[in-house]
Amino acid sequence: MKGGSFMTVTYMHRESLNKLMKNLQSTSPSFIRCIVPNEFKQPGVIDAHLVLHQLHCNGVLEGIRICRKGFPNRMIYSEFKQRYSILAPNAIPDGFVDGRQVTEKLLEATQLDKSLYQCGNTKVFFKAGTLASLEDLRDEKLNGIISLFQAEIRGYLMQKQYKKLQDQRVALTLMQRNIRKYLVLRNWPWWRLYTKVKPMLNIARQEEEMKKAAEELAKLKEEFEKLEKLKKELEEQNVTVLQQKNDLFLQLQTEQDSLADAEEKISKLVLQRGDMEQRIKELEERLADEEDQAANLSEYSLPMD
Repeated sequence: MKGGSFMTVTYMHRESLNKLMKNLQSTSPSFIRCIVPNEFKQPGVIDAHLVLHQLHCNGVLEGIRICRKGFPNRMIYSEFKQRYSILAPNAIPDGFVDGRQVTEKLLEATQLDKSLYQCGNTKVFFKAGTLASLEDLRDEKLNGIISLFQAEIRGYLMQKQYKKLQDQRVALTLMQRNIRKYLVLRNWPWWRLYTKVKPMLNIARQEEEMKKAAEELAKLKEEFEKLEKLKKELEEQNVTVLQQKNDLFLQLQTEQDSLADAEEKISKLVLQRGDMEQRIKELEERLADEEDQAANLSEYSLPMD
């Protein structure tokens, strides 16, 4: 029961069909047709008439005929250009070109029969087996490029190996020549004398080097003493200069104090001068008043006389 009612056969069939349709819509199914080879279920026995009859009834032969006459394979222009441009790279012009024009030029360059393909608005359509032929051509092209690349790499490695062998051969020849010369030279009397005298030469050289080192050390000591003496003289001069600086600073301080006293005296004299000028001005005014009064008195006394 479901929802209080019995499940009928029709309902179960409808539910099963809905589940099947959902699975088909959510996946990419592939259908497999089973062919019975014979009516006796025996291995290794194929009834040709029975097999053809089953293929005809299943529609396989009709589907094959339709595929061979139609254009079952298709590909958009951009994808075709990206995948098969390797077949004729020189056929594609520089700059931006329409995908359909590029596809047509590539197909013309491959000399493919025009009856095997048709160009649509956005896709190119091929008859059955045509894409397989293009894939074979592409594989051959890639194999050629890879073979050429491998040949270049092998050639480079062989050249490098040959150069290494040449260098080894030159080095070996040089070593052999030096060994032969040494074998001849070791029995030469002068060489024997040189091998005996060489240690003595090394000792004399070491003594000479030690003598030079001692002379250099003496020179360095002498220069060091001179620098020490110069350092002491400079320190004494520095002390003297500092003392003179302090004396000058004290003298400057004294002069500044004297200057301040003189400025103070000048200020006082200026004030006194102002006071004197003020008093002189007042006296002059009084004198002028007295003279005016005397003049008035003299004028007054004359009429009385």
